[in-house]
Amino acid sequence: MYEFIFEVFPKPSQQDYTDYGTMDGAVARVFVQSAADRGDAEVIARRLIELKGWDIERDTTPVARVLASRPEGALGGIYYDKAVANGSAACFTVYPSGTFEDGDWRRRLDQLPWDDA
Repeated sequence: MYEFIFEVFPKPSQQDYTDYGTMDGAVARVFVQSAADRGDAEVIARRLIELKGWDIERDTTPVARVLASRPEGALGGIYYDKAVANGSAACFTVYPSGTFEDGDWRRRLDQLPWDDA
């Protein structure tokens, strides 16, 4: 199982988010089970994000890791299980304008509400 974390931004046409312009973006956590290698898994992750109505900065390198087992926490576990069943799954943690003014979202990943437990 591969896990990728990207900073993403809503497409202007994104219908699910009526507050376009009031949020900076989101951090996407994507689990990919159905891939031969890391490169294929990243292509699947990027395509899933696009299908969900989000854009990724073109030159963004995601946080990536291989998971040997189900992650701790309710939210990570739910999406891990969905990826096992469906091949891939993504969750998005939206943040309001001004949250990451320093632009260093990677350093502050632990401050995001990844799990509801």
